[in-house]
Amino acid sequence: MSKKKTHQDQLWLNFDQAVTDFQTAAATLSAAAQAVKEQQPAAIELQAQRKKLNKLVRVHARHKNLHWREIWRVLYERLRDKTGFDAIAKGIAKDISPLEAVIKGGKLPRLLKLAENA
Repeated sequence: MSKKKTHQDQLWLNFDQAVTDFQTAAATLSAAAQAVKEQQPAAIELQAQRKKLNKLVRVHARHKNLHWREIWRVLYERLRDKTGFDAIAKGIAKDISPLEAVIKGGKLPRLLKLAENA
């Protein structure tokens, strides 16, 4: 009987440990989910700004009868002239697109403003 009780005690200990592990994992998952929720508004806003900027570039390109790449080039040049931030050079140096360099450099709102005023 003593051996059977010891085995049952061990099962309960294992069960208690499994419950504790589950609760710890659930708390960690909950914290991770909260962190993702906090980051989503910034990502959505960034996506909206990129979409608006791209639409402005395409509209300007149609209006001026130019290729959209030319409009991007002019915008990057204006950004460099106004702020000293050379998106093309930074993009080449980091092996990313000039737009990604603008985003990482925190200049996207300024570039958007330049496109709206163009």
